[in-house]
Amino acid sequence: MPTMTMQQAQTLRGAIPNLDHTRGLEIAELDTIYVVRPEVQDKLEELTIQLELQYPCKILLTGHRGVGKSSALTYLSKQLQTSSKLWVVHFSILDDLDLNDLDYVDIMVLMVAKILEQCRDQGLDLGTAIQKRLDVWSSDIEIVRENKESSQIAVEAKTEVSVGTPGWLSSSVKAFLSVSGRIGKESETRKTIRQEVTPKYSELLGIIDDLQQAIYKTINRQLVCLIDGCDKASVEASEKLFYKNGHYLSIPECSIVYTFPVALQHSKEYNQILPYFTEAIPIPNFKTQSRKTPDPAEQQRLRNGIALLKEVITKRVNPNLLTQPALEKIVISSGGISRLAIKLTQMAALKALVAKTDKIEEHHVDAAVNEERKVYQRMLTVKQLDLLRKARDEQRIDPDSESGYLDLLHNLSLIEYDNGRVWYAVHPIAAPLL
Repeated sequence: MPTMTMQQAQTLRGAIPNLDHTRGLEIAELDTIYVVRPEVQDKLEELTIQLELQYPCKILLTGHRGVGKSSALTYLSKQLQTSSKLWVVHFSILDDLDLNDLDYVDIMVLMVAKILEQCRDQGLDLGTAIQKRLDVWSSDIEIVRENKESSQIAVEAKTEVSVGTPGWLSSSVKAFLSVSGRIGKESETRKTIRQEVTPKYSELLGIIDDLQQAIYKTINRQLVCLIDGCDKASVEASEKLFYKNGHYLSIPECSIVYTFPVALQHSKEYNQILPYFTEAIPIPNFKTQSRKTPDPAEQQRLRNGIALLKEVITKRVNPNLLTQPALEKIVISSGGISRLAIKLTQMAALKALVAKTDKIEEHHVDAAVNEERKVYQRMLTVKQLDLLRKARDEQRIDPDSESGYLDLLHNLSLIEYDNGRVWYAVHPIAAPLL
């Protein structure tokens, strides 16, 4: 079902869908809902220039889960679409792949499928040469060949109403699109695709190169892929993807931006991952805490960070629906993680609705925070609590993956802050458990 474009909610009932923390922003919502942070804006403008002038490049967009990387990618996508030099394919692996069983081949196969789908949807005709190349390649994949007839019927029935569907999308290519759409849902399809594509990975890279060249020849624009969701996998899966197979993610002949887990940025393997990629760009959390008694400049940075995170909430919800103490507590309790601030606001709004009040009060937020604290209480082991106490006292961590700190960064019980110097603090909601 199509998602309604978000507008600021004027009632608590209307606020509930606006506070769905699992839902990313659409391009059409950026002007009214997205909060532009100067430090993020500067990084995205630098990235836009780099993507236009350095081709191809491979970028890692890193930061805590829920800090706004997906929204930043959507904002970047909108900016790049106005470029006369770049053609952007923006997608999330969360929609099509299994994070519990993730491989670099899955991502590259999905990327080819998304490029082809966008060509189809935009009526972009890449010509007969690429048609023949795609036909030979896709027909050489046995599972595609086996699904060709049934896939052709299903896909053609779905697309025959589309005006301007390119004729170069043959039945073999349509069969490939059908199979690629099942990688995340069917373990046997996933296994078979890997078995067939991995030994011939260079052929898949050749297809990507041929596609980007055909796109450039057709519209005089360079292909850029923005791939969201790669930061959501477990630490172990992320290590396999970026540390053991980072080379395979970096060699396609087009520019790619991957979201990257903050935990791996703190691992001892990070210096071995980074050379595969052009640059790593951090998206920081909102500044809501200080390492020590703040000086006047730091006090101003904190006020700015808190004000911006409040704006994240009040762009979604009319500020008259919350008391100021309630809004302040949401922001501070979130640890500067915007997704958690949105989630806490929704939890508090539901409690206010149950209490039949028309405004979120501070005690509603207290109840929401208490519920969220129980999540940490159930999740954290005795050893992890000891590590958090050590991190609290020392404000630093051991980057050894065996030390256990990477899992704490990944599950957001430990937060990295950068107030001119990187330091670490226990998440405000988890802190009382120590």
